[in-house]
Amino acid sequence: MTAPPIDDAAERPARAVVYAAADKMTMRPPKWLYDRRIPCDAITLLAGREGIGKSTIAFDIVARVTRGQLPGRHIGVPKSVGVIASEDSWESVILPRLIAARADLSKVYRIEARTEELRIETVSAPADLVDLARVCAEREIVLLILDPVMSVIHGSLDTHKDREVRQALDPLARFCAERSVAVLGLIHVNKSGTSDPLNSVMASRAFTAVARSVLYCIVDPESEKEDRYLFGHPKSNLGPKQPTIAYRLIECKLEIEGAEDPRDTVIVTSRVAWDGEDQRSIREAMEGAPKERATGELSHRLLDWLRQRSTGVSAGEIASAFPDVKRNTLDQNLARMVKRGELARPAHGLYALPVRSDTQSDTSLETSETSEVSETSERLDQLTDLTDLTLSEVSEQVSVRPVPLFGETDDCPSCGWARGSVGHDANCRRAA
Repeated sequence: MTAPPIDDAAERPARAVVYAAADKMTMRPPKWLYDRRIPCDAITLLAGREGIGKSTIAFDIVARVTRGQLPGRHIGVPKSVGVIASEDSWESVILPRLIAARADLSKVYRIEARTEELRIETVSAPADLVDLARVCAEREIVLLILDPVMSVIHGSLDTHKDREVRQALDPLARFCAERSVAVLGLIHVNKSGTSDPLNSVMASRAFTAVARSVLYCIVDPESEKEDRYLFGHPKSNLGPKQPTIAYRLIECKLEIEGAEDPRDTVIVTSRVAWDGEDQRSIREAMEGAPKERATGELSHRLLDWLRQRSTGVSAGEIASAFPDVKRNTLDQNLARMVKRGELARPAHGLYALPVRSDTQSDTSLETSETSEVSETSERLDQLTDLTDLTLSEVSEQVSVRPVPLFGETDDCPSCGWARGSVGHDANCRRAA
């Protein structure tokens, strides 16, 4: 005897298995908030250890979104951003970083949850997602910063258990897709010593599994003073992984007007100075990290020695000239120097300096203003990453000009936009 069909809607189960034929579906390309790095409708993680500038990078991205200067879907159109932050003070830390990055503060919103007892708490997933969707729609928010992403996981869930983490992240991912809101979640890494960046992310593997893109920050292993960092892209489910970008953290001083105590007139914060692309992936940089920080010094020694040679030399000859360096370490350094373009690819097994024109200078850690301007015409057609917005001149005072787009150095007195920036002409026309 077969069971009768259920026709009465009141008797239908609340949950049912459904299906859809693939030939009825339509393909669509990914939409990018930050071109090929941060999707518009998914979760992205920004991982790295403490003190490496993750939050500073996040607020640099926030500032570019609010100015319409982030390469991606909203280039030329300033958009609003929501920030859910549980670790840093807005007045002492977050607001100064936003000002240093030149964010449009009228488009940045602090988002919190308020209980029936009027107590302020951190927004929680999945409990607050319905109300969060309302706020994002009201304020037309296209990006949410979760700093850290752990803070939005409901307290009843164990962040080290995949199944429990997914009870928060899966609804959050659906929220992103349904509302076309990008989520950038900051997360710490452990000290396991692994060279696999995804395995180093703290807590459950569900964090990196659910995220469609993972960005990662490390200290450049070849930076002798540990003042140069790498911003890489170890995971991308929606497109090819993008090149690593080097960066530095620049100290900025902000003057506070009207402070009651004279000692409170200056606040010190930081901003990002992008330092151009680096040929290494994050994994390659982590694998090549020396036990002792002598790699950068060794590279300089090798370059100085090779400049004194008029012809190519073999790895054996180089090893003989550097008896204090283990052969394995030497070979790894030579391979990395070739990949970075500091050495020409070995011909017949011989290493040599690359052939350069008379107008070219040696590789430098900092991008010069003249080279940045000379490359502008080529880069106008390839606005794909933050290196297109590299600082041409850096000052320790926040009152200096903002991060320039393609080398502009001045603000337009008519519309307030930087000359040469995206949207400058349009704003000027409206002002006229």
